[in-house]
Amino acid sequence: SSGSITDGPGSYSNLLYCYWIIAPSGASSVTLSFSRFRTEACCDMVRLYSCPDSSCSSTTELPESPLSGSSIPGAVTSYTGVMKVTFTSDGSGTGDGFVA
Repeated sequence: SSGSITDGPGSYSNLLYCYWIIAPSGASSVTLSFSRFRTEACCDMVRLYSCPDSSCSSTTELPESPLSGSSIPGAVTSYTGVMKVTFTSDGSGTGDGFVA
């Protein structure tokens, strides 16, 4: 199956904490591909985690994480079938955000 996640339309706000849990039924892996990526390079981060189940009560940060800046990252895969994505922004400076 496929879908998309985004921080929202236009530039994102300061002091955000957002998260998404991607857990397709019966999946053995989840791959996230970005089509847009522009965050404040020093301070606004997308972090990617592998989770053992959809509760994501325990997580392992994926080696490609954290992501920030203006280069579109390559595809990232969690081989557990569940991925948690977080996005945090600090109190100054924003960007156009991301779509995956």
